[in-house]
Order: sequence, then C-alpha cells, then structure tokens
Amino acid sequence: TITDSLGCQKIDSATVGAGITVNATAKRDTTICYGDSSHIFGFGGNTFTWSPTTSLDDSTIFNPWSRPTQTITYYFTVWDSICFDIDSVTIQVYPQVGVDAGPDQTIMSDHSATLIATSLDPLATYLWFPTTGLSDSTTATTIATPDLTTIYYILATNSNGCVEVDSVKITVIPKIIVPTGITPNGDGSNDVWIIDFIQFYPNCEVEIYNRWGEKLFYSRGYPDNERWDGNFKGKPLPTGTYYYVINLHDEIEIKPLTGPITIMR
Repeated sequence: TITDSLGCQKIDSATVGAGITVNATAKRDTTICYGDSSHIFGFGGNTFTWSPTTSLDDSTIFNPWSRPTQTITYYFTVWDSICFDIDSVTIQVYPQVGVDAGPDQTIMSDHSATLIATSLDPLATYLWFPTTGLSDSTTATTIATPDLTTIYYILATNSNGCVEVDSVKITVIPKIIVPTGITPNGDGSNDVWIIDFIQFYPNCEVEIYNRWGEKLFYSRGYPDNERWDGNFKGKPLPTGTYYYVINLHDEIEIKPLTGPITIMR
C-alpha cells in the first residue's frame, strides 16, 4: 500500500510460497498395561529426533518400541535445513497389577499349604493353575495339597483388564521309607539299613531295640556314616527280629514311627 501527499493510495499484492515445507506426524496415541510395549511411528522427513528417549529401544529410528512404566508423551521433531515441525504421541499406562503369589513353602506328603495371593488392585480377580490339589482355583487364598512338588502360577486381572502372573513353589517332602530288614553278609547289597528321605529330618532320632527292650543302636540325624549295619558293640547280632523307634521331631509328624526290622544272614 502506497499513500501520496494528497492522501491517495495504491494497493497491490503478491503471493509468496514457502520454500521449504515440513510436516511432522507421530502415531499413534494408545493405552497399554504396565509391562507391555507399544510401537510408535514418526513420518515427515529423514532428519528427526524423538524426545524424551526414555523407554525407547532405539531413538534413532522412525518406528521404535516403547515400554514405559508410566504415562508419557513423546515429541517427534522433523528438520529440513532451518525449518522444523513437531508432532506428539502419548502412551497412557494403566497402573501395575502388582501380583504376588507369596513365599515358597515346604510341606510333608499328605499335608497342606495355604497359598495367599495379593495385588495392588483391590478389585483384581484371580486364577491359580494348575488346579491339581487346590481347594479353589479362583480365590486369592486357597489350600494346596499336592502329591508332588509343584509350582503354582497365579494369574491376576485388574479392573482395567491387565494381567500379571507370579508363581510359588510348594516342595513336598516324601514320606520316609523304612525297610523291614537287612542282610549284612558283606556282599555290598542291603548290608546297612537305608531309610529313604530321612535326610529331610536332620533332627531325627533313630533307635533299635531287641525283644527285651535293650537299646542296641542310636543315632541323631542318621547320617550316611552312621547307618545301622546289624552290629552291637562291634559284634554281629544274630539273625532275628528287632524293633525300631524313629522320632522325626517334626512339627507335623509328631508321633514316632515304630515297627520290626529283621536281620537275615
């Protein structure tokens, strides 16, 4: 616009086009569960930056994976000479389920353990598996009576539909196996009294008596180097029936184990 001294004006116009055009595009906004990953994408040019780089597997590529632990917004900046453009993508993260199956436990055969699962979400639902030996597989607290050592997994689902898994190991100590006889004849077979699984009872006491109630043998813990070999005071006992008393000193198995044992030569 030009104005002269008489107040007259002359107006003209011109169109100026952009010499450089930059359009940044970041995709796409999403919501994930805690611990999950999301694929994000940036378009618009070959020179770019992601910011922040937190939780990105590779911030130098246009399509990194992100595994954030909390809601985050990434800014994608595209450069072309002196010009740039910015777009953003937001990943919302649902709160952690935080499931805990509890500590590992050890039980005797034919006994039970109480499993207690907890979660950071009071509205979480639960599913235990395998279901073998469980009183209820759909409650946070259940009774486990497995026949064998078992790893139980607890699957917890929170109010947002997010799922987390934890596990607990229940070790089952087998019942001890008490042989009813030995043949201490020096052939290397059945020469000593081997009580299977007694090593799980380090405080046990093992005693052997004759028919008149005389104590012939005693061991605490019954280690391998103290296994009864059918001798008393260094001399072989005669063929016959003797009697054992095994006190496991276990809080569950309170009653002593008793029975006959026969020496055959």
